[in-house]
Amino acid sequence: LAFEAHGSGTIKEPNLEANLHLTHLNLAEATTGFIDVNAHTQSGQLLMDMDGHMTNAVFRGNGQVQLSGDYQAKGHVTVSNLDVEPLLQTFNVPGVRAHSSIAGAINVAGPLKQPRNLGGDATIDQFSLSLANVPVKTEGPLHATLMNGRLHLDPFHVVGDDTDLRAQGSIGLFAGSHDLDLHGRGSINMKLAQTLDSDITASGHV
Repeated sequence: LAFEAHGSGTIKEPNLEANLHLTHLNLAEATTGFIDVNAHTQSGQLLMDMDGHMTNAVFRGNGQVQLSGDYQAKGHVTVSNLDVEPLLQTFNVPGVRAHSSIAGAINVAGPLKQPRNLGGDATIDQFSLSLANVPVKTEGPLHATLMNGRLHLDPFHVVGDDTDLRAQGSIGLFAGSHDLDLHGRGSINMKLAQTLDSDITASGHV
């Protein structure tokens, strides 16, 4: 980890510049890489940009935060070639092994002091996953919208071996209850369900 920072000005109007370089980042001994973050203040705002290259993903981002009031902010992140397997190992998710290829972009804007008023959207242009050796993918992009503290997932279509599922729904992120409202129809390979719950023993599809 290499870190450098410089500052001047006053508390109300600081002039700051910082650079962070994180190398040899290791996740579950399965992926390595680096992350660079640069930040500086300008006209009462904190401006940031990020660049990360891992063996399981490439991501870039930028954002800005107003350093007064409700801390109005906006940010943009893109990711490509994301494989979730090292993340599952790092967070010790038991019994689940999966490889993926995910690419997309996330945009968020609003007051950090009032998370419920944050808005944004996410578009996943590429989503393919192999879970329990059952490959599945989405037909077309995935799109979700953050509004009034809820993440709304637009209708999507997942296809794969013995799997043909259409679904949509929403989940509360900042609404307190974190309730899930999901609707789906179609068929799913039972090997997928067995991977998520080892007490299930089945084959075929439903």
